Amino acid sequence: MQPLIELLADARMQGRVLDTLPAGALPANEAQACDLQHALLARLGQGVGGWKVGAKAHDGPIAGAPLPADAVHHGAAVLPLRDGCVPGGRLLGLELELAFFFARDMGPGDESLADAEVLSAIDRMAASIEVVASRFAEGVVPPPLLAHADLMFHGALVVAEPVAFDRGRSLTDPVLSLSLDGRPLPGLPGHNPAGNPLRLLPWLVRHVARRGLRLPAGTVVTTGSYVGLVPVPAQGALVLGDIAGLPAVRLTLQG
Repeated sequence: MQPLIELLADARMQGRVLDTLPAGALPANEAQACDLQHALLARLGQGVGGWKVGAKAHDGPIAGAPLPADAVHHGAAVLPLRDGCVPGGRLLGLELELAFFFARDMGPGDESLADAEVLSAIDRMAASIEVVASRFAEGVVPPPLLAHADLMFHGALVVAEPVAFDRGRSLTDPVLSLSLDGRPLPGLPGHNPAGNPLRLLPWLVRHVARRGLRLPAGTVVTTGSYVGLVPVPAQGALVLGDIAGLPAVRLTLQG
């Protein structure tokens, strides 16, 4: 799988897109795809700066990916947008998400940790924007396991100021807003396809533990979009997102 890792890493580091699918071996199953995720981070020379986790339905399977440390931005962020590309790939759009932080380390030994224990360890939450990007040119559709290996179309994550986790806050259909250059986007669905995003966190803790990895206290975990995938004007935009009255997340894409 090394040629595939080199190909994906070079595309990210050089800011170019691939015009064809790789000709060599592709991941054959989810376990191989997960191995490739971490091999890709190692080739990029990046530690794990956070995790993304999500599901396409409230009772559907859950998947996740580690995020390169240099692609995780805490506070307002500015990213260049050139010829439809951001650092790391071709821009597909933006997602407005909730992110969570644990108060304690998770890892080996937590493979069977009860859901309630996982959720009791959450101490902070924040609004976040995931920049969704592909290493492939338009019209080139990577098969699901290849997309999974390539960090599930991750481009960057911008995380607003976190606040104390409020267990009484509605997370299924929160009040939210998203604007581009001061123009609010109408008709936002306002729900996460996974249902309550908290259901994703026990899965992630067990996934990390089973792989012999650690999820240090304070690691950001983002949990899927409440607004679908939002396109961005070719010239860029100032993006402001708010979920349930949390501190707003701010991203400037400069064209």
